Amino acid sequence: MTQYRADAARLFTRLQGYRPATRTEQAHKTRMLNLLRNSGSPFNRLAFSPGHFTVSAAIVAPETGRIALIHNRHLNRWLQPGGHVEPGDADTAATAVREAQEELSLVLDSSQAHMVDLDVHSIPALAEWPRHLHFDIRYAFWHQEAPLREGSDATVAAWFAAAEASKMTRNRGLQRLFAKCERGASKVQEGL
Repeated sequence: MTQYRADAARLFTRLQGYRPATRTEQAHKTRMLNLLRNSGSPFNRLAFSPGHFTVSAAIVAPETGRIALIHNRHLNRWLQPGGHVEPGDADTAATAVREAQEELSLVLDSSQAHMVDLDVHSIPALAEWPRHLHFDIRYAFWHQEAPLREGSDATVAAWFAAAEASKMTRNRGLQRLFAKCERGASKVQEGL
């Protein structure tokens, strides 16, 4: 539990410095800061009221702007790789790196992680877990487009253009994330 308290304090500081792109994202940031202030176990995957933190990786190929996605076996939808914070994770950026390794077999560097988006969304009741909220910290990573190997929670993994990925979902939080990735890729491509 001591590590989680240190992680919560570190994340609180990072979130305070993060600049949301929209009013909706600002509301997500406020809810996340409140969870960190008021929960004794904000990273505990069994904390369902209101929920807990998760972390995901938006992996973008700088030369093409394509995004690596997995088809999640539990939710039956295309998503960026991500999951729960584990006790051995050094911080939330390390969680994103671990999840990308487990779900795509990509090796990323947590020092290259950039907090790119915040989203609070509902997870439906699954098996023994009740409906709850995921307070998702989303990190962007640049990685050369390479073959992907699905693993862990992924049934399939593939690279998609941001516009194509955005059309595959009605979720506004994912559409916001994909648009940010597309804008970031355009800036990188201008510099190539």
